Amino acid sequence: MKTKSVKSEKYRMWFNDLAGTQQMLEEHSADGWHLIAFEMADGKFTFKKGEPRCYGYLFVVNGESYNFKVFTQDFEKICEEGGLSLYRCEEDVPEAYETVKKRFSSPAQEKAWLEEMAQKGYFLYMVEKPAYTFTMGEGEALEYIIEKAPSAKNAREYLDALPARGLSYVWGDGRSHYLVRTGPASPDQQAAPPVSDTGEARLQKPFAGLLAVGAVGLAAALGKMVYDVLRFGAGMAEYAQRTWVDLLAAAICAGIVIFSLIKRRKSDNP
Repeated sequence: MKTKSVKSEKYRMWFNDLAGTQQMLEEHSADGWHLIAFEMADGKFTFKKGEPRCYGYLFVVNGESYNFKVFTQDFEKICEEGGLSLYRCEEDVPEAYETVKKRFSSPAQEKAWLEEMAQKGYFLYMVEKPAYTFTMGEGEALEYIIEKAPSAKNAREYLDALPARGLSYVWGDGRSHYLVRTGPASPDQQAAPPVSDTGEARLQKPFAGLLAVGAVGLAAALGKMVYDVLRFGAGMAEYAQRTWVDLLAAAICAGIVIFSLIKRRKSDNP
């Protein structure tokens, strides 16, 4: 029986899940099915069977990409339509990939963990918070730099300045750029600013304080309600006149707690 060498698949919601579509294309290439045509309007992907390859895919919208990696490697534009382009590059096949889910309270903590992982032989390949994907190898000491993402329009200017700083681009997730030191900075380049508790940590700290205030207030309001019940006993008519104040205070504090938890969760999951 002759093996089919070309196949087509439809994924109509691909535009709402560009990251998932990229991963799907990479998995197909790893199985030997390589994209040869893409009808964007219909979400139709056509693949041709060949040797398994390690391809990386990235979408670029209106000439901009949150992940500057597309501008740093020898990516090939394989299709373009309506301001959306799909790029592909062949990557080195690592010995293994491993994904670890981790959350951090500050960029400094994240940086320290990545450098600790490198010493164990885990080298950062991709970030999709809270998931970090690593390639495996022999451990070595590396210095990672995490910088706040500049405008996507300044991508090439930003990347062109990295070699003089002794840095190489690893990955971008739209909020931060992950760099690794490959050499000393040139004398005319200032040292990169130290990683400080900015960005996510700055977002989290006010909400952590607000959460604490709300929790204390809620506990106090509920405690007062219990005290009033025990104090007034059978005199519930007098208690009923007072209880609306306690209920209002409890509701406000509960709202503060819920709001703080939602904001913290959003800052953890950009």
